[in-house]
Amino acid sequence: MNIQLHHADPVLISSLPPDYECKTHPSTYQLTQDWVDLLDSCGDCMQHVLKSLITHLSRPAKSRTSLTVLLFTQYRHLAAQNRQFLSLIENADFQYVTQSHLMKDLTFSKQNLHASFGLLFIKLQILTDESKSEESVLDEIQKAAQSILEAIQTICKITTDIVNEQGDANLTSGTNKRNSLKWTLSDNTSVSSHSSLPNMNTNDLPSPPIVHRHSVLNGLFKDFSLDTPDTHRLSLDASSTSIHPAQSSLFKTNSNQSDIPLSPVSPTEESSKRNSSIVTESSQGSQITTVDDSDDKCSFLQYDYEPNEILFTEDGHVKGGTLPALVERLTLHDYFDMNFNVTFFLTYRSFSTSEQILSLLKSRFNLQPPKGLTEDELNLWENKKLKLVRLRVFNVIKIWLEQYYCEKDYAILDKLLEFTNTTIRNSHSFSANQLVRLIQKRKGSCKDIKSLVATQPADTPEPILPRNLNNFKLLDISAVEMARQLTLIDFRLFSAIQPLECLDKAWSREDSYAIHIQQSIQFCNLMTQWVSDAILSQPEVKKRCALLKYWIHVAERCRQWNNFNTCMAIVSAFDNSAVGRLKRTWEIVGARAQHVVTHLRTLMKAIASSSPHQFRQAN
Repeated sequence: MNIQLHHADPVLISSLPPDYECKTHPSTYQLTQDWVDLLDSCGDCMQHVLKSLITHLSRPAKSRTSLTVLLFTQYRHLAAQNRQFLSLIENADFQYVTQSHLMKDLTFSKQNLHASFGLLFIKLQILTDESKSEESVLDEIQKAAQSILEAIQTICKITTDIVNEQGDANLTSGTNKRNSLKWTLSDNTSVSSHSSLPNMNTNDLPSPPIVHRHSVLNGLFKDFSLDTPDTHRLSLDASSTSIHPAQSSLFKTNSNQSDIPLSPVSPTEESSKRNSSIVTESSQGSQITTVDDSDDKCSFLQYDYEPNEILFTEDGHVKGGTLPALVERLTLHDYFDMNFNVTFFLTYRSFSTSEQILSLLKSRFNLQPPKGLTEDELNLWENKKLKLVRLRVFNVIKIWLEQYYCEKDYAILDKLLEFTNTTIRNSHSFSANQLVRLIQKRKGSCKDIKSLVATQPADTPEPILPRNLNNFKLLDISAVEMARQLTLIDFRLFSAIQPLECLDKAWSREDSYAIHIQQSIQFCNLMTQWVSDAILSQPEVKKRCALLKYWIHVAERCRQWNNFNTCMAIVSAFDNSAVGRLKRTWEIVGARAQHVVTHLRTLMKAIASSSPHQFRQAN
């Protein structure tokens, strides 16, 4: 195949024509504290998966193969979280902070994250090599996981510093603009107010220039308050979430009291302290009070469900519980269990309904504080529990709509849309916009979202038709075309099966909701009966032999195209006692056909026994 190559000289951006337009994608996220909180929440999820992966490295495993499978499963979960984590960064609006030195640090940290992920994948692949030392490979995997953990923590810290730096720059800009509201008269006398000109009519004064405070960045910092510009920020490092007094009102200032100087705390010192304090000013006098935010000492930061409402296995996995406790487990403020979340969404329809889950998620989002809390404790509860619970609820609903939505959930879309446009939008406007887009996508009313459309490949083979379409027999149909059509039918039935249908052998009950599995089972039973009847209906040995060879050829083609379901149905017909007793027919078939049948039987037994090792040997 000849491919023509054309030389192309590189062109600098500066040398492009003036009318050249560079297409850029609009930014989805503004650099607000809500964006930082969402990024920290996603980073916390990744850190939890990484810590779980590191923990499994030190635990004794049954075999090297089982450990490899477990680590790759966790890697897939980690990669999914990483896509969301990087998407939050890539879709953020950094146009006003491009000159900041922190942007170089952010770019470098992102590159480290990519490199560490690639290194972790390579080390996991090396683990599958039995010739390599397991101990040394596990040490390298742990180092790669630790480097990812450090990169995530660094990125979260840098993004927090960028938002803080931009907020400080915005405050300074607003102050400078207010101080510059002066104008000069014709005699070069600078005045700042009308009261300094008693002999002049104020109506004759020129109008001062109108300067809108934060006119440029107003939309960018719409959630940022200007009431406390001189207040230092303190970090409560419970879940790598920074709490800003401008938003959380942790600092209460009495105008009658003298200001209490607060020494600034570096971000490194803040993040290194697990048990920090909130500094407040007492309304009774200039007194500094501290509230210990240690989770084991603050009962109002504990879980809301009772210990007897949820059961765990010996290895710490959830075994069962009440529905409210399970939903709370989905949205814990200080713990994220991806395996539990996946299991819950795959199975909840067997013991609950989507309406009940949505109602409980609403209750979690509108979580009420315990009674009897002081003002400082209430602020601590809001920032260390309520804010994180709401972020978890948003992520759970988002994953629900993206990955676990089914047609039966259509009835809750209107309720979910109302909840998003009212309750969620009041606290997280950008999160509400994302959910609205997803809901509209599921309702089919969003035109700007591309939907997946099934397309046929260009190399679709031409059908092999019988010579006489008006009058033909079974043997007139090509075995290849028969295998094709049976594979298409089986695939259509298999792709319609929903995950819920696989639970608790639902297909074995008469009033079952597993209708697609029952249709697939019925198809296989009909195939087995058809093949048996086609062979046994022929009175002559030669005709029975021809039909037996035909179906052996069809079964072999199905195996080549990975249609094991239809292949097993045909092999089951060969194992029928009536067909198996046809000794003369099997003798005439020949050794090659019998060898193919023996191979298919071995393969089907390996699949039925669910043994991957036997399946590989048979295949």
